[in-house]
Amino acid sequence: MRLRVALAERVVAFAESPIEKARSRLALADLVYTSLDGDAAAHVAARGAHAHDGVIDAIRALVAGGKPVIAICVVTEHSIGQMPFLLDQAEQLGIRMHFQPQCVDTEVVRGSVSATNERYRDFWRTLLAEKRTGRPIVSSTPYLEFLSGWEDFSVSAYHAPDVRCAAGRGYLDDIIDPRDTRPVLISALESLQGKRDKNPPKKHGNIPL
Repeated sequence: MRLRVALAERVVAFAESPIEKARSRLALADLVYTSLDGDAAAHVAARGAHAHDGVIDAIRALVAGGKPVIAICVVTEHSIGQMPFLLDQAEQLGIRMHFQPQCVDTEVVRGSVSATNERYRDFWRTLLAEKRTGRPIVSSTPYLEFLSGWEDFSVSAYHAPDVRCAAGRGYLDDIIDPRDTRPVLISALESLQGKRDKNPPKKHGNIPL
C-alpha cells in the first residue's frame, strides 16, 4: 500500500525555518500546497503585510528539491484580475495553479464579494478556456464548468435536501485537526501492520457441459 502525503503549508515558513528543520518536515511530503493570490501587491492586499515575503524564493527552493507545488488563489476583488500574471508565473516557476471562489460564510472569515456575478462568471469561463489550451491549471474541467454557471457568488454553497453528502454516505469516518494528522495516520497504519489477507479456499471444478 502506498500512502500519498500532501502538505498544505505557508511556504514562507520553509524559508524562515532552519533549512535542516524545513527539509525534515517536507521530506515525506509528495506534494506541497501554498497560497498565491497574484503579484506582491495583490497578495499583500488579500493576506496582509509581509505575506508575500519569501514566498517565491521558498517555492523555487521546493521545486529545485523535486517537490511538486500547487499554488492556491482565492478569487477575490484583489485577485480577480491576476489570472494572466499567475499563470505566466506558474509556468516560469514550474508549478500548477488551483483557483477557488471566495468563501462568504461569514464576514469575519472572508468578507463579502464585491464584483458582479457576471464578472465572476467571466473569470471562470476565461480560466476554463485557458485550461483547455494546456495552461498549468490543476482545477478540474467539471469544477470550472460548474463555477462558470454559478448564479450568485454571494452564496458559497447550497443545501440539497435530497442529496446525501460524503459523510452521510459513510465515506468520512472523522474530521481531525490538522495538528493531529501525524499521530492519527500513525495509529491507523499501526493497526494494519499485522493484518493478513485470509480469503476462504477457492473451489475449482468442471462446469456442467
